[in-house]
Amino acid sequence: MSTTDRRWPIGLLIAFVVMALVNGAFVWVALSGRDPVAESYLTEPR
Repeated sequence: MSTTDRRWPIGLLIAFVVMALVNGAFVWVALSGRDPVAESYLTEPR
């Protein structure tokens, strides 16, 4: 195996880890900054 043959799987792994961290950060920001929902919105029929 040459050096380039061993390099691309590591690059894919690093890219996947970065993608997962960025997605996790977006989820954290979305859930931590959400507005409170009025009780009537959750309990009353529509």
